[in-house]
Amino acid sequence: MPEPPDRNTLVRALAGVLANVAVLTALLVYFGWVRIAEQSRWLGVDESLFRVSTREYLLRSVRPVLILLIAVAGVALAWVALDHWIGRRVTARGPHDRVVRWTVRGLLSAVVLVPGAIRLARPLWPAATYVAFPLGVAVALLLVLYVLWLRQTTSGGAALPASRDVVVRAAAALVVGICLFTAAANYATVEGRRLAQGFLVALPHQPQVLVYSAQHLHIDAPGAREEALPPEQSAYLYRYVGLRLLEYTNDTWFLVSDDWSPAYGVVVVLPDDAIRVELVREAAGGR
Repeated sequence: MPEPPDRNTLVRALAGVLANVAVLTALLVYFGWVRIAEQSRWLGVDESLFRVSTREYLLRSVRPVLILLIAVAGVALAWVALDHWIGRRVTARGPHDRVVRWTVRGLLSAVVLVPGAIRLARPLWPAATYVAFPLGVAVALLLVLYVLWLRQTTSGGAALPASRDVVVRAAAALVVGICLFTAAANYATVEGRRLAQGFLVALPHQPQVLVYSAQHLHIDAPGAREEALPPEQSAYLYRYVGLRLLEYTNDTWFLVSDDWSPAYGVVVVLPDDAIRVELVREAAGGR
């Protein structure tokens, strides 16, 4: 009779996928792109306008993706601890131990209960459940495979042929990977929306931007003003006030005006080489 598959084979395969540099890089870039795209959509601008580089996607995604991976690692460690406990229990009291049998039944019930509970909790915690649901699907799939393995090993059943076992493990790893990317995309969507809403709330407290130019820039944004400067005192003839910082990337300034809103507003795009910019942090309560 062929030996049953190693209980940690799937865990090692998934750990290998997560540890793969290419997969992690793709996850970070995808997360960064989705988050900036969602943030831009809420702010009423096109994501391609910012021309964010791959390096910036990576740097902006490390912290939130790390939180997601820590959560996944925590679940994996809990799973390993449960598997270790069940293995010791089966070794000590046999495969027909009542506690083991009820644990297996509980795990099988969790296949439906975990995604179902996340779905039912959506009205209470819409953002958290939106992120957690794909992970719940992945957990349900892994629980199905784990329960099948437990029943196979405790009942002495024949293991799958090697060719089928490879297919099952590869398919499971693929589905779990898709669920992980989906959860990352959902998390990025939530983060992008949060950043956009936070920007709108904090707009009056964003750094004020003073733009100096030797030529007319023709900035026509609600709340922005042009001020003429004495030509004998400066190489710059015009100063623009009433602007706030939205983003600075690729040597380009993206500015909005004091009266800007997603429904009606102008995003001013200025290259860094033709102007001089001063950022002014206003005192609390002052202007």
